Amino acid sequence: MRLKAAVAAKPLEFSPLSRFEKRMNKIGLGQTIQILANIGVIAGIVFLAFELRQNNEALQTQALLERQDVRRVILARRQDNPAIVSATVKALREEPLSDEELFVLEEENLLRLVNWEITVMQVIDGLLSEDAIPAAGWRSEFNERLPGMRDTWESTKHMFPGEFVEYMDTNIANH
Repeated sequence: MRLKAAVAAKPLEFSPLSRFEKRMNKIGLGQTIQILANIGVIAGIVFLAFELRQNNEALQTQALLERQDVRRVILARRQDNPAIVSATVKALREEPLSDEELFVLEEENLLRLVNWEITVMQVIDGLLSEDAIPAAGWRSEFNERLPGMRDTWESTKHMFPGEFVEYMDTNIANH
């Protein structure tokens, strides 16, 4: 009877949440915060990937524009400097060239090599696709259409990056 009297005298109190439930809610809150933080990190990574893609596209566009600018410079030099055209024609006819004409041809060939270097290095850096290199056209220019190109290459290739020299020797000069 005492037990009944004690129970009857003091009703049992149940809190809305037991200790176990409170502990589970604390863990749940901590886990929720962790999940939200992880979602934030993932969102940041996705945003960063998007920004990198946009940046790469801008770099590719810039690389193409630079190549076009170099081509325009080469064409403008030919149009604005009749000495280049004259020296090229004389060399193709295998007529004797003056020292000035030889210099003009060498400078023109060096400018062309620099343009090729820019293209090859941009392909190596992933800014341009391999299709940007017109290897067959370069071989034709190197071996036939640009007088003195092989001599200019041999005398100046030590000034170029190793990757470009390797590409030229493998794909252009030795074909």
